[in-house]
Parts: sequence; structure tokens; C-alpha cells
Amino acid sequence: PAGHAGSKDPAYVPPSQAPTITSPALLTGAGMILGTAAYMSPEQARGAEVDKRADVWAFGVVLWEMLTGARLFEGATVSDTIAAVLKTEPQWSALAPETPTAIRRLLRRCLEKDRKRRLDSAAAVRLEIEEAITTPEADGVEPAAGPSPASRRRLVWMGAVTLAVALASVAITWTLQRQPVADQRSFQFELDPPTGNVILAGAGGGAAVSPDGRTVVFAGASGGTKLWVRRLDSLKARELPGTEGAAYPFWSPDARSVGFIADGSLKKVALSGGPPVVIAAGPIGVRGGSWSADGTIAFGIPAGAIQKVASSGGVVSPLTRLDREAGETAHRWPQFFPDGRHFLYFVRSNKTTRTGLYLGTLDDPNAKTFIVESDARGWYSPPHGNVPAHVLWVRGGALMAQTFDADRGQLSGEPAVVSGAEEVGIIGAFNQSAVWTSQEGTLIFSRSDDVFPLTWLNRDGKAIGTIGSGRFAAVQISPDGRLAAVSSTDEAGRRDIWTMELARGLLNRLTRDTGNVPVWSPDGRQIAYHDSSVASLFTVDVNDAQPMQVLDSKRLTYINDWSPDGRFLLYTQDSPTTGFDLWLLPLIGDRTPVPLLNTPVGESHGQFSPDGEWFSYTSTETGQEEVYVRAMTGKGSARVSTRGGSFSRWRRDGRELFYRAVDGTLMAVSVEQAGDRLTFGTPVPLFPIVEPLGTFAYPYDISADGQRILTLGSSDQDKAPLTVIVNWEAGLRK
Repeated sequence: PAGHAGSKDPAYVPPSQAPTITSPALLTGAGMILGTAAYMSPEQARGAEVDKRADVWAFGVVLWEMLTGARLFEGATVSDTIAAVLKTEPQWSALAPETPTAIRRLLRRCLEKDRKRRLDSAAAVRLEIEEAITTPEADGVEPAAGPSPASRRRLVWMGAVTLAVALASVAITWTLQRQPVADQRSFQFELDPPTGNVILAGAGGGAAVSPDGRTVVFAGASGGTKLWVRRLDSLKARELPGTEGAAYPFWSPDARSVGFIADGSLKKVALSGGPPVVIAAGPIGVRGGSWSADGTIAFGIPAGAIQKVASSGGVVSPLTRLDREAGETAHRWPQFFPDGRHFLYFVRSNKTTRTGLYLGTLDDPNAKTFIVESDARGWYSPPHGNVPAHVLWVRGGALMAQTFDADRGQLSGEPAVVSGAEEVGIIGAFNQSAVWTSQEGTLIFSRSDDVFPLTWLNRDGKAIGTIGSGRFAAVQISPDGRLAAVSSTDEAGRRDIWTMELARGLLNRLTRDTGNVPVWSPDGRQIAYHDSSVASLFTVDVNDAQPMQVLDSKRLTYINDWSPDGRFLLYTQDSPTTGFDLWLLPLIGDRTPVPLLNTPVGESHGQFSPDGEWFSYTSTETGQEEVYVRAMTGKGSARVSTRGGSFSRWRRDGRELFYRAVDGTLMAVSVEQAGDRLTFGTPVPLFPIVEPLGTFAYPYDISADGQRILTLGSSDQDKAPLTVIVNWEAGLRK
């Protein structure tokens, strides 16, 4: 046939160039090939259990290619080839007309996609071959005088087929002998984003693989963020309408719906169609969600316990309780077990020995069992087939797995590295690892993390200067324009306040083990910040770096701004009855806080106008976050944003107001003052900016003249594709 080694046929692909799935971790070692996509059976490509019928399939593929001289399944990438295996049927017309009927029948029985209809063993294949060779074709009985020309052609073809069968058998046997069975059943490939999009697997994005391991949902960005779904046996992803601004998706147990956060609310959308449905209205800053078999949805919040709500909607209530004496500041990233009662979750604590993964239960909010120390979320992989249950977590960038006894809540054996997942992205500010697992041995991960370059952009979004890179979460320019104050997160998820020289990019640390969202004093001598773990506000002198607590509250408190006259700090406080409210803290006198704006709807992200006569803020009055401006005297308010927005900032002369729209676009609005009234122009879109790494962490600031924007730029890691590992357990390395 034309496809043998050394063929000049242009369709021939040398084995060295075939789309072969390998483990990057092993390329520098033994060079183990984990599987060649074009020869994988459909069940193997889906990550299901395989048996001898997978070998029968591979034999059929090799025999086809030896008879036709062409590849049966091929694609530009590994994922394309796998999709062809799952979806494409053989073109039987490609076989030569002289191909005996028995051999055609043999190929059909070897290449049945439904393995229940496929020949079940090599012994059955041998019987089919023997029958094909010994049984004459049904085109008549040969005369005694000797074979006819048609019969002679048939004998030549049967000889060629016999040789092809023998060579195919040798090739398959040699391949299987080279590969251990466990390695043969684990492989990986990359899932690329839809055309014109990037996959946002980190902050403000996220992904999830369905419980059956067949479908992935992910946040894709092209201007704005939306959710997309893609079956692993398909080459195309489809958009989920109505999911603009969505983040942190998670699956329903039946894989028919997806939950997510958008517009500050918890929502769900059916894959079959229809608009999203609000489960719990905002403002909510979700840190991971999970949907149990009994219809309970658990979700984490930035600072607090795990919350729960019915998937049909209703009252939100705590599912866990913080242990303040143990230094716990947040419970995040819950994941229900298949029993619908137990769940794995992450505990953030001021004490590193208490920070890690815990086992909780719906039956008792106080009951929790420590599993393992970790700096980020983990995953529970239930038992399936002959594979025991595992808990997965990230250590030093590598994904670890260890056998887990769910009944006793204990790990056993030694942790092992998941081959191919040695560089997993970590979003330290959120304690998020960019890993997601199914219940059937499929795992996806991203190498995206939260390292961003601090970059100057012009109003067209063009980079005009990069100052430095780091795990920055918030930024504000000093009044004289020489410095930027940033909050930066270490790999353990702890934030501190730093100053950076904008001319040279030099960093100077101001706080140790605490510090969130820096706010400059008007004279540039001090910085205020909050520590949500202890619900307190602090100020620190830029020169001597001695923090001073100025507010100790019993409610969660977030710094917003410092008044132009230096007399007040403006902050947001969480109320159990009205949600977020705006408060003023006097810095002179008895320092008794006074409410600035507390209505039944939530108000947050307050910012003083440069003259101190007005303040901008975010309100959920319309059902989603919008930007408003109000006089300090309380004489009414004016809505500025038109289609959702938050994180407003004033230009230094008060002639412009900026904010981040729901879809991530930075907007600019002109401001005109006539007497005691302000008028606002139509919001003008500038360019997309990154998702804030915290509910109150401003990812941008504006130069004094409004012509430059200092922001956390998008790194190349944000554009990393998702990596899919099927049967990841087979590649564990201790």
C-alpha cells in the first residue's frame, strides 16, 4: 500500500510527526509515550475504562491504514485528532474495490465505536481472519480448469491482506509491550479558546469539568467575559447567552445546568437554553461554588464562612462557622462529595498550621476535620472503577494527589505528583488553584496565575511603559505622582502594603503579614488600609512604617478613600440587615464613626471628588451594581453608569469620572459643574482592564491629567489554554 514507510504519498505522516500525547514531565526522563491519539479507541479518548476491545480497535485502524495508504483519523492538533476518533466514521469507499467482503466485515467489526458491538478479543479477530482466508467469495464456484482472472486477483489481494494483518498484529503487539497498561490509559491535550477569545482560568474567570468528565465550561474573554461550553468530543465551543461578566462556574450534579457569579449575584443557566436565573441577589463576592445532589448550593465569600442556599433560590445562611480563636479569617472553595452531605473546603487562617483543606458536613456547621496543609483550594476525586478516592492540592506549583478515606476523613499512603501538572497556576489573593476534576478521572488545569505587570496605558489601551511585575492586587498613585502604593500577595496568600517608585520600579515594604487596599493621605505622608481578618482600619507613615490602628470594628470593614481635607476616612461596612453601607471615620476628636449612606440596598466603593463636595459610589438599587454620585450634603443622587459598573475614580481636576463596567471595560464620563449641580456625559468605553483581585482592590488609577492609566496589565499566562488530562491517576509519580 502507498502508506508504508518511505512512501512518497503526500498523505503519509512519519511516526515521529504523528499527533502523540506525551507527558511533559517524562520527556526528559524515560521518554514514555502515553498514547497516540489516532489509534485510541473512543472509550479511551473519553477517559472511560478500557479493556481488550481497545486493542481490537487499534488493530482495525492499523489494518485500514495499511490497506488504504491513508490516515483514518487525523487533525491539526491532538484535540482535533481525538475529536475525529469520537465523531468521524470511516469512509468505506476509500477501500479498493477488490477488498474481499470478509475483510470489509472484519474492519467494520473492529471499528465499531460502540464497544458492545465490537469484536471482543484478539482470538475473535483471528477467527475472522482465518474464515476470510479459507472461505471463498460468494461470486460463484471456480471451474476445474483453473482460477479465473477475478479469482487470481482475489488470491493476490488475500495474500496482501494476510501480510497486512500480520504486520498490523506485530505493530500493535510491539506498541503495547513498550507501554505499561497504566501509562497507556493516561493522556493529555490542550483545549484552545474559541476564535478571538482567551480563556480566563484565574481571577475573574474560572472553568469546571462536568461530573461525567465529558464537557468543560470556562470563562472566555473577547472584550467582555462570557461563559462557553465545549464537549471534549467536539471541536467547537458554544456560548451560553446571558452570561456576560460571569465568573467561577460550577456544574449541577446532572450536568444540565451551570452556576456562576455575575453582577454581584449568584445565578444559574440551563445548557438547553433560556435566560440565567438569579439564585441569590448580590452584592456577593463568591469564592467558589458547589451544587449537591439534594439541591443545596454551597459557596464561599471573600471574608466569612461557607454559605448555603437552595438551587431554586431562597434564604442564604451559613454552612460553616469561623473559629476566630484559631485565627480563621475565611472559608472558601467548597466541593460536595457525591453523597451530597460531605464537602471539602479551604480554610484561611492567620496561623499557617491551621490554613489548609478541611472536611465538612451539612449536618453540623461546627464539625470539621483537618485534612492537609495547603495554600490554596483542593479537590476531592471520588473512587471509580478500581481507582480509590484521592484528595488533590498544589504544593510548590505541582499538583499532588494522595489516597483518601472519606469515611474516616484521613489521607493514607504517600502523596504523589500528577504527571503533566507540575506547573499549576495559583491565584494567591483568592487561595485559588486553577484545577478542576470530574468524578470519572478527567482533570483540567491552567498555568495562569496572578502575576501581573504594572503598566502605563494611554487612553487607547496601548502600553507606553511597564514598571514591574508582581502579585499586585490594588494600586493607587501618590498625590505628587512619584510613587504608587500597591498591595501585593505572597505565595501563601498573605497581602502587604508596598510603595513603588514609578520612575525606577523600586519597591519598599510598609507592612508585615497584613495590609489590603492602600489609600493615600492628601499630603502623601501616610497610607490607610484595612485588614478584613480583624475588621480594622490602619494608617501607616510612609517614612517610619509604624502601623496605627484607627478603627476596631465588630463588622467587616473595607477602606475606600481619604477625604481631600484629611479629616475623614471613607469606608464600607457590612451590615446584617442592609448589606454594604458607607461610613465616615473622623480622624480628629473622639473618632466616632458616622453613617454616610445606609439604605436597604447595598452601597460601597465610595470615592471623594477632588473638591470634597461630592462622592461617587456603587449601589445595587437597580438590581445590579451601578455607579452613582451624591453630594456630601445628601441632596439626592445621580446615576452615572448606564449598563452596570463599579470601582469609580475621579480625575484630579474633577472633570472626569472613570469606572469599570460589568464586562470589564474601563469607562470614562465627562463631568460639568454648574452651581450646586453636576451633569454627566455619555460613558465612553476605553479598553478592558483586569478583574479586581478582591472586592475592594482597585486594579487601576488615573494620572493627574487623565491621559494615562496605571493598571495591572494582562500577562501572557492569562492566555494559556486549558490542559486536559484523562485518567490522571494512571500517571501518578511518587
